[in-house]
Amino acid sequence: MNTSLLLQLAYDYIQAHPTPWLGKINFHGQHFWIKQRPFSKKTTWHRLQNLIARSLSCPVLTATATSGGPQSLYDEAARLHLFAQHGIPAPRVLACTQLFILTEDVGLPLHHHLRAAGAPI
Repeated sequence: MNTSLLLQLAYDYIQAHPTPWLGKINFHGQHFWIKQRPFSKKTTWHRLQNLIARSLSCPVLTATATSGGPQSLYDEAARLHLFAQHGIPAPRVLACTQLFILTEDVGLPLHHHLRAAGAPI
């Protein structure tokens, strides 16, 4: 696979589609995902939730909303890599830049599998 051509395709996709945070591209018959993270998803509620979690010494209540920007992309790429290292199915990260994460397509999303198994979603 020619990685430089794939990266150029990803950059071209972002220029043509600047607003969606998730996009799918096809390169030589294989699908890849581009995830952009241009803004923070944290709200006042998330900040309050974090304050409550710290006050109660209950880290499980900590909000997981991203602060946005390049660091959130690097953090997500690191998590996906960590999942894979521990045997948890995760897409392979092919590139992580300040603008996007590029991952391989791993098939149907989790909710399709859960629905097929009869799980309430």
